[in-house]
Parts: sequence; structure tokens; C-alpha cells
Amino acid sequence: MQKALTSPAPVAPPTVRNLAWLVVTAGVIVLDQLTKHWIMTSFRPHESFVLTPFLSLVLAFNPGAAFILVHYRDNRFPAFNAADSAITVGAIALIVDAFFTRRRESAADGPRVDA
Repeated sequence: MQKALTSPAPVAPPTVRNLAWLVVTAGVIVLDQLTKHWIMTSFRPHESFVLTPFLSLVLAFNPGAAFILVHYRDNRFPAFNAADSAITVGAIALIVDAFFTRRRESAADGPRVDA
């Protein structure tokens, strides 16, 4: 028995919203690489640059753990890079985007009438 040949399903063209997410993603990758290069060329290991009373830039290396803690005066603090921060912000943005998309689609469908 021979299978019938079928053509692939048509692919929808990219939307402005999809392209916006792509631009944001590319920007985050570039920002991550630029900040890593800047820190590597400007800081010595464990050197710190204070941005605010609760936020500093520090050159720290992570030789294998998925998450790193920086030690300072017997305290441990989480260390993040630009990509870590972007993942968190991106996840929140996707949740918010999905919520508002669902609300817009519901509003466009009109009020529900239950039988």
C-alpha cells in the first residue's frame, strides 16, 4: 500500500508581534555578550563596582554550577548576568502578553451566551 503525497501545511507570515519578540531576543543576546566582554576587560576577579546600596557589578566565575552565590562579609548573595535577568523578565513578559492576548480574543468574540 502506497501513502498519498500531501503538501505541507501553509506557513503563516511572521506578524509584527513575532518580529518584535525576535528583535528583543537578539537585543538581549547582544547585551549579554557586550556586558560579559566589558566586565572581563574592565574588572579583576571579585572586583566590585557599586551601582546602588543593594546592587553591584562583580566579576565572578561559575565553574560548573547552574547558579552562583557570591560571598561578601560572611553573607551569600545570588549573582546574575544579563541573560539570567532577561530570562526572568522575558518569562514575566510572556505571561503578561498571553493574559492580554486571551482577553483581547475574548472581547473580539463578543459576550458568551450559554444555552
